[in-house]
Amino acid sequence: MKTPDAIKAVISAMCSAVNIPFVRAEQDGPRPKGIFLSYKIISQEKEPCWQNSQEITSDPDKPDVAMINTLLKSSVTVSFTILGQSASYGAVWDKCIACLSWLDSEDAMNLFKSQRVIPKFVPFTVQDRSAYLETGFETRLGFDIVFSGVTIQVENVDAVDIEETINNLQEV
Repeated sequence: MKTPDAIKAVISAMCSAVNIPFVRAEQDGPRPKGIFLSYKIISQEKEPCWQNSQEITSDPDKPDVAMINTLLKSSVTVSFTILGQSASYGAVWDKCIACLSWLDSEDAMNLFKSQRVIPKFVPFTVQDRSAYLETGFETRLGFDIVFSGVTIQVENVDAVDIEETINNLQEV
C-alpha cells in the first residue's frame, strides 16, 4: 500500500506552501507556541481482494513468460487539525482556509497524480474542534480527507504453450 507515503508527501508540500509547521499533537515533547498543523488517521482500509483487478499479458521479448498485473486499491481517512491559542481564532481560520485552497490547487492535483492517490473531501468545510484544556481554550479547526490509493503489482510467471502441450499429450 502506497497511501501512507502519499499522505506524508501531501502534508510536507501543504505545510511548505502555506508556511505552517507540522507537529503530531499526540507526541510527547514541547508543542509550538504558535499555530501548527497536526493529523490523525481515523480509519484505514487495507487492500480488499474484491477491489483488486488483474490483467494477464505476455512479454513480447519473452514468449515463455506471462505478466500478471494486479491493481490494488486502498483508502485512508485522515483528519487534519490546525491548532492555536484561543486568541488566534482568526489566524487559525485563515491557515485552515489556506490549506483547503492549496489542496484544491493545480500543484496539489499534480502531487496527487504523481503519488497515485485520489482525494475526497468529507465534507469540504472547516469544522470547529476547539477544546477546553486545563489552562484555557485551545482553538482547533480542521477537515477530513479520504485518500484512495492505487498500486500496480507486477508478477512474472512461466507461460505454457497450450498447443504444444496438447500435441505432446496426443503423441503419448
